[in-house]
Amino acid sequence: MEKLAIYINDNLPKLLPDQHRAYSTVIERINNSIGGLYFLDAPGGTGKTLVIKLLLAKVCQENKIALATATAGIAATLDQTAHSNLSNKENPVCNISKNSGMGELIQKCHLIVWDECTMSHKKAFEAVDRTLQDIRNCNSMMENVTVLLPADFRQTLPVVPRGTKVDEHNALIRSSAPCENTSTFELFAEQLLKLAAIDEEQFLTFNPICNSADSTNDLVAEILLNLLHNYNNTNWISEQAILVPKNVAVNNINNMLLNKLAGEVCTYNSIDSAVDDQDSVNYSIEFLNSLESSGSTPYCFQL
Repeated sequence: MEKLAIYINDNLPKLLPDQHRAYSTVIERINNSIGGLYFLDAPGGTGKTLVIKLLLAKVCQENKIALATATAGIAATLDQTAHSNLSNKENPVCNISKNSGMGELIQKCHLIVWDECTMSHKKAFEAVDRTLQDIRNCNSMMENVTVLLPADFRQTLPVVPRGTKVDEHNALIRSSAPCENTSTFELFAEQLLKLAAIDEEQFLTFNPICNSADSTNDLVAEILLNLLHNYNNTNWISEQAILVPKNVAVNNINNMLLNKLAGEVCTYNSIDSAVDDQDSVNYSIEFLNSLESSGSTPYCFQL
């Protein structure tokens, strides 16, 4: 408790007005057992994580229970993923019973923070809504519990397999029934706007980590100057890398460089065959040779 008090006292004065408004409103709701559902609209760099950590610290300091979860694995470093804590899926079913450990935790919790909620399908949110109503014996998920949904709706939307932009929009949490009467806190960082007024002379400069080329021919010409003298030097070769979007481009560049080196090229062909002899009719040798899976060598390998 002492560490929590120190953390709160050190960081609470750092909150900006928008951040403090969101923090004080949520804490007031928790203390008065009013509950409610709130969106925290927080683009990157606006201090969302600080607000969340202060809320969790304050709730724990008061010997109350807060449940923190996140949709994305990266955001879940704050706690855990929503899939592990709330057992939600795209199919609106939550396998959490009242007598389970998680069920008892949900019954007693005062604050639920669901970070990066924009990446979740609304069906998952609706499943959690029904689960909270069932476990807490209430008519809405916000009854006697405060639910905070921090996210940036300008970024990643829910993934809808083979769906259109309309499908993605319809899958948003904001389009679900429980979110019709929600309040929104907006975090804003003025320093982000000030970046647009900075002159290029004020930008930080870093040493380049690689050399760039405008075309494949320029790249080959640049590499060839050193390759002709070092192609037998394994230490030098192990320190070189070609960064391109696709492996096909890397193979083409390697073949171009290989053809310009002195000596005889050794070609190694793989031997592909179907596991079941009856499948040989369906999978021809030509088809098997055309497959280039990630992490495996191509059919024709030259050294």
